[in-house]
Amino acid sequence: IWGTGSIKTKMTLDKDQLDKLDYFVAALKKRGIYVNVNLHVSRSLDERDGFPPDVNRPSHDKGIDNYYRPFIEANKKYARDLLMHVNPYTSIAYKDDPCVAMIEINNENSIVQMWGGWGGLDVIQDPFLADLRKEWNAWLKNKYKNDDAVRKAWKSRSVPLGKELLTNGDFPNGYVPNWQGWSWETDSKTVAPISNQNGILKMDVKKKGEVDWHPQLIGSGFKVKKDSIYTIELKVKADKNTTISFGVRMNHAPWEGLGLDTQFKISPEWKTFKLTYLPAEDDDNARVGIAGFTEGTVYEIDFVSLKEGGNIGIPADASLTAGNIPVIWKKDAGQNPKEAVDDFCDFLLDIEARYWDEMYKFLKEEIKVKQCVSGTQLEYGGPHAQARMDYCDIHAYWNHPSFPGRAWDGNNWYLRNRALVNYADRQILSSMATKRVAGKPFTLSEYNHPYPNQYAGEGLPLLAAFGAFQGWDGIFPFAYSHSSNFEPQLANSFFDTVGNTVQMAHMIACHNFFVHGYNKDADAQQVVAPLSEKKVQEIFREVRHPWNFGFNGLGLDPRLALLKPVAIDTTAKAAMPKVEAMPKDQKVFETKTPLGYYRYNLEKPNGGFAAMFDGQTALFTGFVEEDKKYPLGNGSISFGKTNLGWATVTLTDISAAKNKSRLLLVLTGEMLNTDMEIEALGEDKITVGNRWGKPPVRCEGIPAVITWKNNVPLAWKCWSLDQSGERKKAIPFEMSGNECILKLSPTYKTIWYEITSE
Repeated sequence: IWGTGSIKTKMTLDKDQLDKLDYFVAALKKRGIYVNVNLHVSRSLDERDGFPPDVNRPSHDKGIDNYYRPFIEANKKYARDLLMHVNPYTSIAYKDDPCVAMIEINNENSIVQMWGGWGGLDVIQDPFLADLRKEWNAWLKNKYKNDDAVRKAWKSRSVPLGKELLTNGDFPNGYVPNWQGWSWETDSKTVAPISNQNGILKMDVKKKGEVDWHPQLIGSGFKVKKDSIYTIELKVKADKNTTISFGVRMNHAPWEGLGLDTQFKISPEWKTFKLTYLPAEDDDNARVGIAGFTEGTVYEIDFVSLKEGGNIGIPADASLTAGNIPVIWKKDAGQNPKEAVDDFCDFLLDIEARYWDEMYKFLKEEIKVKQCVSGTQLEYGGPHAQARMDYCDIHAYWNHPSFPGRAWDGNNWYLRNRALVNYADRQILSSMATKRVAGKPFTLSEYNHPYPNQYAGEGLPLLAAFGAFQGWDGIFPFAYSHSSNFEPQLANSFFDTVGNTVQMAHMIACHNFFVHGYNKDADAQQVVAPLSEKKVQEIFREVRHPWNFGFNGLGLDPRLALLKPVAIDTTAKAAMPKVEAMPKDQKVFETKTPLGYYRYNLEKPNGGFAAMFDGQTALFTGFVEEDKKYPLGNGSISFGKTNLGWATVTLTDISAAKNKSRLLLVLTGEMLNTDMEIEALGEDKITVGNRWGKPPVRCEGIPAVITWKNNVPLAWKCWSLDQSGERKKAIPFEMSGNECILKLSPTYKTIWYEITSE
């Protein structure tokens, strides 16, 4: 919307771009299509508009614009410019147009998330850091009034340094790890020779291992005591600017952290880092670990030291009076008293809640928008601030692509080729459902199984059926297209559904599942758990990230969402639900509905399936054995040999006349572009790099036999369909007693079929 080419500002809407938006929204409105407007997604402001340069900041200024006043005012200006603008094609301002159904203030943006979840806020410098420190000191002054009260609350103290706890931490000349106190942990893929030159440990990391923490330098053989003060020193350099991670954790199973996980920025110049550390618990066999090495980099370490003793609490040169008590980054939490970190967690929840309240009031009272307004996504910050909005929203992706090198590098990426049906009791479904706020409309405005996940066909049907059962209010696949080619003949994007046959073909069934199968009694059936603001503080203080603000943080089993509609009560008026404990090894989750059933069967490792039916639409998705019968609506389906040993099937009623049945049957499996080759990277990681192949998309034909009762004699007919949904070839039914039998094979060269009866 800012224009292209020689544009010099991101504070003024480009008239040509705005005209395109106006025309587009008017065209949508003419066709009865509603619009969701986001007021901040990816804009970053810089010196062209009088702001600091866009360096040392999180992408899109996430977190910063929750408190930095110039950014807040800039986002308000954008809201005024857009929402009060009268669309010349509709003669109505966006703020008054019912076509604009929903407004979101700030997409995937919370200072709580940027501190404790994704991270990245700790790179900020002045003026952003100065403003955050100012807010922090004002918060402390309001709570404690004076320095003595802060020092007492934080248990500030000083302890003389004790003896060295690490053996050979100075790496004497000729010493190489793997004996006497240190080890150089690698795996079969690691190429990282290590040597000692004149008492300097040298590590040439040519290639990293199968897991991100290989190689890793480990120093062990010492004890730590909870809340005792330790001082750590490290002298290190590299042949380029980079980072390393440093942590203290158990030197035994389950290898958990002991309160210190941080990063150091290093350069070709020697740097000595010194920090204090408070262990989270006692441990008689602890270790320090240095990892996070970058491929193609040579590292040198002069010494590593760990001694009991040091100073903890408010630095000697800091005070409330001076307003310079430093902010506390999550990576440095182990260097501060727990009481100080707890205060900073409370401060973050308060500052983001203030932001959301201010922006909501601004939209409703100053601009006077008539639309439903949300803040940002649940899981990004405190749920109570979002509960004060008109509706709540969430995002999720099943195995989002990862980029081990540069972010969004199209040549260097991978994703995990997993089927959600194998993890239905652990991930995504229950996680989202158990964060829903009771009494508030709930939408999922971004969801996808990113391609080339070969099980992507399951994603949207599973979500549509599950969302209908839970009584959710909206599901938005992300996205239709990232380009202006709206009819591509191949799939060449992680997220686009256009061109992705195994997703698009099930869309009609998804609509029917979600709309016609909507559980109107979901609110009455809900298992609701109370989540007070105090409890949110306790959870955030404990885990220091926002992902447990739901059943997990309350100690409730999130798997309950597979059996019941669920939600949290942010008013905390609801009593803690009394639910029967499920066995930890429970593998079958089934619930009946007035119209049908929902069933998740995870009895076989890597062989799960889900079968769902709402009376009008049926779904089966999962791993299959040849010739074994699986439930499909009121009937069954069996399969021949499939490429993945897996399939997704939907059967949905698309009848227009009462006296005639008309069904759409879709069967999908593997989908690849022509000449596309998936590269296996080990475990379940796959990639195609930038080798997406060429048109056309090639889809597996699924061999199957479908059987159902025909208690009322009807004349059933079936046709294979072409890519436009037009009939191609008639397929005969077989009758056996009162059963109808439909046999399908890859010879029909299609993934969908029309079935009719009169």
